[in-house]
Amino acid sequence: MGLPQESRPKDEVHELPALTALRKHLFTVRIAKAEWERTFDAIPDLIFILDRHHRIRRANRAAAERLRLPLKELVGRPCYEVVHGLSQPPAWCPHVLTLRDGSGHQAEFREDKANGWFLVTTTPFLGPGGRIEGSVHVARDITERKETEDALRASEALFRAVFENAAVGIALADGQGRWIRFNARFEEIVGHRQEELFQNRITDVTHPEDRLKTIQSIREAREGGKDSYRLEKRYIRKDGSVVWVDASVAAIRDPQGRVETLVGAIVDITERKNAEEALKRRLRIEKQLSTICARFVSVNDTAAATRAALKDLCLLAEADCAALALFGEDAQRLEWAYGWGEGAWTHGAEGLEFLMACPWKERLDRGEAVCLKDLSPVAAAVPLAAERLRSLDVRSLLALPLRMGGRANGVIALRNPRSQELWNREEQRLLAVQADVIAGALERERTAQEKQLLAEQFRQAQKMEALGRMAGGIAHDFNNVLTVINGYADLCLAQTERNDPLRAAIEEIRRAGERAAVLTRQLLAFSRRQPLDPKIVDLNEVLEGLHGLLSRVLGEGIQVLVLPAPSPARVKIDRALWEQAILNLAINARDAMPSGGTFALEISETSVGSGAESMQPDLPPGPYVVLSVRDTGTGMSPEVCKRIFEPFFTTKESGRGTGLGLAMVFGTVKQSGGQIRVQSAPGQGTTFTILLPKAEE
Repeated sequence: MGLPQESRPKDEVHELPALTALRKHLFTVRIAKAEWERTFDAIPDLIFILDRHHRIRRANRAAAERLRLPLKELVGRPCYEVVHGLSQPPAWCPHVLTLRDGSGHQAEFREDKANGWFLVTTTPFLGPGGRIEGSVHVARDITERKETEDALRASEALFRAVFENAAVGIALADGQGRWIRFNARFEEIVGHRQEELFQNRITDVTHPEDRLKTIQSIREAREGGKDSYRLEKRYIRKDGSVVWVDASVAAIRDPQGRVETLVGAIVDITERKNAEEALKRRLRIEKQLSTICARFVSVNDTAAATRAALKDLCLLAEADCAALALFGEDAQRLEWAYGWGEGAWTHGAEGLEFLMACPWKERLDRGEAVCLKDLSPVAAAVPLAAERLRSLDVRSLLALPLRMGGRANGVIALRNPRSQELWNREEQRLLAVQADVIAGALERERTAQEKQLLAEQFRQAQKMEALGRMAGGIAHDFNNVLTVINGYADLCLAQTERNDPLRAAIEEIRRAGERAAVLTRQLLAFSRRQPLDPKIVDLNEVLEGLHGLLSRVLGEGIQVLVLPAPSPARVKIDRALWEQAILNLAINARDAMPSGGTFALEISETSVGSGAESMQPDLPPGPYVVLSVRDTGTGMSPEVCKRIFEPFFTTKESGRGTGLGLAMVFGTVKQSGGQIRVQSAPGQGTTFTILLPKAEE
């Protein structure tokens, strides 16, 4: 039994409550320590409490398990020895840094002993007096995060390698069509640099004809829930050229389903498209060739068939007009034959003369087409021709040869063909074959016309010869009668006084006889029976001598041009008779230009050989002087041209001519060993072309 309280010592009585409180406090501390130790060991991170000498004062269970060591073997040992297997702390050790500056530090490192990556965080703890006693060293396992980061980096590197080195273009854009990212191949395809693309949207570099379907496809992906689309479209490159692409586009959406990114794989299909288009064009050309061949076989009207063929060629080449022109006899000028469309070439061949010069004529002679995408080659060789073409709104040109007899005798010119830049040589060859079909038809028609013309010329020559013989016989007999009449008139005048009332009548008889004598000489000239006094003269000098007389005869309203040859044009003629012939031609020209105009006399030289008999069938081969007499008058119809040299034929009203002027010219030319031809059309003036044998020195 214990002593009663009042019998216990006084000090002992006072100590009992303090002991009770101490016991209670110690109990609480033990409970808290146990809870702390349980919590300390339950933390999955590796926790070490280190002193200033790097010795482990405490470690949790996760640290011991990860290092595969009992806790008792950890405590008291240096952390760099236990954890890293080193003899001293590594330089990057965050515990070292914490002891140095008293701050917390972090470091990531891989520890093979613990088989993982760790994020180490050190926090200093202070002892009495605030002195740093060590640090709490927490190592969190970040192996999974690091592996994820490594995998992500590898994936990004792989994506970057695929993205940058892909054989196709890859482009990323936002839901509004603004560029986000693209690879080098895409820049190469569209022909724009990166900084230029970032300033544009998808539609800004899209061909205008493809913008609507591009916008519709993006809208369907953005608003219609379509996850992908594919379309063939065209981009406009920086240099203006067009590139065809096959675009496969996928839509990437955010969690709310909105389109966040459009990813497109872009394949350049320009070569394939061009091949497809070339095949289509080839089939169209071959079909058209069959149509043209059939047309010329089944149609008798070559002119109508030719104009229809020109229309077909224009539609095929997407040209705005066409002209078919033939090279002149001297191969120095183009003579327009047919046209189709709206433009200058539908009624003439202006500006195409350059095709008769090298190198274009050589190509045409070889049967090759001349394809000019622009006029720069013409401007470099013949600047004036290029200016003329530009004035006629010619920006590009396709010329197809018309070959007859192994060389180009003409050309079909197509103005501003849209498709020409895609044509290859095979397609040009097929087009040239079509031109050959047309040339063959024209050659057959020309041959038929020449046969008809030769027949007509033969009949006309026979008629003129018969008329000449008849006119010569009549003129000869009539001249004998006139000789008697004029002789007796002269005798009467000699025996009659001036005041004799019969003298006036006799003088009128004499004047009538003189007029009849002039007609007789003209008939003799036509019949080539008039006596000649031929001498070798320079035809240049003859025309120069007539210049003043012609100006007075023709009047002020008509300009007289004399264009002599650069060298002497010597011919053997009766000068007086030829001056009268030229005067007759001038008077006819004056009557054809009542409102004024131009009368031109031009001298040149040519030669007639074995290849020109069809043009001058009645002239022997050799050198000739050519006298061209042109006027800008009212012209004549083909029917009038056929009869123009017949005696007593005239288109003038009664009393204004005898109809023997041109007949006299015809006879004078023939009697001088030459040939005369006439070219005329209503409203286009008249040209007489006279060929005279060139005289020897």
